[in-house]
Amino acid sequence: MTQSEDFKAILIQIERELKINTIYKQANINIEKLALKINQSAKLTSYVITNCFEMNFNRIKNSHRIEEAIQKLKDKNLKEYTIEALWSEIGFSNRTNFYKKFKETTKMTPFEYAKLNQSYSNLDLVSQKYRIFH
Repeated sequence: MTQSEDFKAILIQIERELKINTIYKQANINIEKLALKINQSAKLTSYVITNCFEMNFNRIKNSHRIEEAIQKLKDKNLKEYTIEALWSEIGFSNRTNFYKKFKETTKMTPFEYAKLNQSYSNLDLVSQKYRIFH
């Protein structure tokens, strides 16, 4: 197997862990734990990620998390979803980091995004801390 084929095989394993096994939802996931899951060294796993995705593992992990948050916030069936439930479900360890990464990506807070992307006219601004939707 050539080096290129090795990298492709590792990349497939990484993508499987991210997309199918949703490893990014684990709050404490890091490059070392991902490498263990795919039976590779952390150094090689990091090298493949950096060269194939042109970003580090933390950026990829957070990108998947925010992508999932956006999809959940667009779901009109989640009227009783809380911000607390959302950030913890998708793998963030605290609300502050979730808000920071969400705002970096969308230029708005999760509540602002939900309000903009929902057909609900009776959103209660006071309750945004506790529920996305009233």
